[in-house]
Amino acid sequence: MTSSDNRDLRRTLYSLKQVFQDEKDLASAFIESGGLNSLVKVASSGDQTNQNYILRALGQLMLFVDGMYEWHCATFRHPEVALQYCCN
Repeated sequence: MTSSDNRDLRRTLYSLKQVFQDEKDLASAFIESGGLNSLVKVASSGDQTNQNYILRALGQLMLFVDGMYEWHCATFRHPEVALQYCCN
């Protein structure tokens, strides 16, 4: 992501929020593959438009992580719910 030219980079950053919103599995893979570090590198360039697009994407990632946290907390409090979810 950090080697793209500016126009391609902006296009990619702009679409990240929608991609994370539509494809929940990609959000997890993005985080696990070090995508957050790439976003930090791009954001450190100081380009305000890129930073705004990154904030939009991060907001969507936060919703994903928050949802996973809520699911894990419910799983630990109510393991029968997890069994029903996994076994159905």
